[in-house]
Amino acid sequence: MRSGVIVAIIIPVILLSIFLIPLGPAPSEAYAVGTPAIGVSSDTFGHNLTSLTQLGTGTTFTVSVNVTNAGALGGFDITLNYGMGGLAFPTVPIVVDSATLAGGLFDPSQHFADPNCSILTARGDVIPVLNRIRFAAAVVGGCTVAGTGRLLIMNFHVVAVGATSIDLIQGADSGGNQKLSIVSGTSDHSLVQLQVYNAYFRNKVGIPPIAGFTYAPANPLAGQTVGFNTNSSLTYDPDVSAGLRPGIKQYIWSWGDNLPLSQGNSLTNPTHIFKFSPTVPATGTFEVKLIVIDTDDGLPSETFQLVTVNAPVVRNLAVSISADKNQLNVGDTIKVTVTAYNRGNQNENANLTVWYDLGAGTLLGQNSSFPLVVSSNRAFEYSVQTSNLTPRAYTIYAQIVLLGHADENPIDNLATYSFTLIGSNQQTVGLSVPLLAGGVVAALAAIGAGVFFVRRRRKDEDTLEQ
Repeated sequence: MRSGVIVAIIIPVILLSIFLIPLGPAPSEAYAVGTPAIGVSSDTFGHNLTSLTQLGTGTTFTVSVNVTNAGALGGFDITLNYGMGGLAFPTVPIVVDSATLAGGLFDPSQHFADPNCSILTARGDVIPVLNRIRFAAAVVGGCTVAGTGRLLIMNFHVVAVGATSIDLIQGADSGGNQKLSIVSGTSDHSLVQLQVYNAYFRNKVGIPPIAGFTYAPANPLAGQTVGFNTNSSLTYDPDVSAGLRPGIKQYIWSWGDNLPLSQGNSLTNPTHIFKFSPTVPATGTFEVKLIVIDTDDGLPSETFQLVTVNAPVVRNLAVSISADKNQLNVGDTIKVTVTAYNRGNQNENANLTVWYDLGAGTLLGQNSSFPLVVSSNRAFEYSVQTSNLTPRAYTIYAQIVLLGHADENPIDNLATYSFTLIGSNQQTVGLSVPLLAGGVVAALAAIGAGVFFVRRRRKDEDTLEQ
């Protein structure tokens, strides 16, 4: 299978990002049809690692991150966190010892049929102090790997009694980069959309609570307040009688943006405005996680939903005018350029009318129902012939009208441009300027000759009289 991939590794300060640039054709091999998924699981316990004996203090266990039905892959970048238990217990009950790509789809030691292909490990971070693991790898040289199999194998040891989760972190950072990135091996190297399954660890007696919540509005906009609700039918301790539910002593909300956790014993219906900073509203997809701790056993449980915050709809068209001159003589032509802009975030259709102030208004042109996509502009050319115009100042007007919606900034919908016309717009009939000049010279010459003749005659007469 071939699909060109170039991996560029950029390290700003201590952060490393991975980018895949398409160079070749899409792979031809087809994979099994099914829901693309990624999950954390154990060969022994599956997603639910629960045992009071097999997972006792001092034991070890192995879990892996697996993908299924993801199609041909070109790379991945995933981050896991296993520190939820630290919110319920003095110590997170498990600690990671190691993590490796060996034996998985992106095993760096594997050999491809094409000798130019290899696996590049871009990240391999195991950070026990942060309860975090991050790995990133990509295929280089024009090959891909299968979309079903293991990405990563992790070894843990148990250090205490308690419960926690091993989670794949989702959502996007403040730069819009996805925290969970599975990159396809197709020519466009798009991100594969996957269903996510996390793992739950418990070696403590008791029944963990059930966590659930709803939120509204379903499609919030940047800067809009989002309300969250955890009623007793969604979040409760199942070993507490219905009349005493929910039986929860602590609610902890992680918003997935750059704001801190919210927690409390009665935080059942919080509100939140997603922000990149305390003053900057955020857009993007955020992993909102609810962690609850029950009253009787002190066991934690969690659930999450991805909340997508969109930018507010902005409809704003604008127009400008420029010309090749602002002062000209009668008879000259002025060339005018009118440019229409879409400064909003929606594709639009518009009408454009251009005229100048001769009489009640003289039309230069109209353009009807033309498209303007987001962040685009479109130029229209016109000209004004001045042969029949009177010398004075003139103003050209251009007006753009948004079709089907109201423009949020209508002051930008009208533009003007002024030019000055100088000189005469009338011609002398039957006599050109050179001919007129020649006639004047001839007339002056004739007058001069006559004066000379009169003076000469008088001089001769005076001589005879003497």
